[in-house]
Amino acid sequence: MKSLLRVLGYLKPYKTFVTLTLGFAVLTTLLDLVPPWLIKVIVDRLVDHVDD
Repeated sequence: MKSLLRVLGYLKPYKTFVTLTLGFAVLTTLLDLVPPWLIKVIVDRLVDHVDD
């Protein structure tokens, strides 16, 4: 735990950059999940229409 706190102390001058980097990493991950979700929606609708 001490090591982590020491590293965070070194990152303090770069707080904005680190925050933006983590934010963009989360945003990128969420955007990477969109295509599989769209495929799921399309397949579910196609299967639903075939069952009718």
